[in-house]
Amino acid sequence: MSASTVSTSALAVKTNDLIEKLTRLNSNVQLYTQVHSLQQNLNSLEENYKSLQKDLQAATCNTNCKTLNETRDPNSIDDFLIQLLLSNSNSSSASTASTGALVPSAPP
Repeated sequence: MSASTVSTSALAVKTNDLIEKLTRLNSNVQLYTQVHSLQQNLNSLEENYKSLQKDLQAATCNTNCKTLNETRDPNSIDDFLIQLLLSNSNSSSASTASTGALVPSAPP
C-alpha cells in the first residue's frame, strides 16, 4: 500500500465518522426543536384552560345571580338579610358610604 492509499482510507474513515456524528447531531437538534414546540403548545393550552376555568366560574356565578334575582321575593326575610349584608359591606367602604348605601326595608 502506498502512503496516499493509507491517508485516503484514513481520511475516508474520518469523513464517515464525522458524517455519522453530524447525522446524530442533526437528529438531536430536530428532537429538541419538537420538544420545545410541544412545551410551548402545552404552556399555551394551560393558559387557555385557566382562562376557560375563570370564564366558567364567572358564567356560573352570573347564572346563579340571575336565578336569584328572578326568583327573589322582595318581602322575604332572606331578601331583607341580603340587603342588610350588602348595605353593611357598602357602608364599610369610604367611597360608598358617602354616596349612600342601600338601606334595607324591614320585612312586613
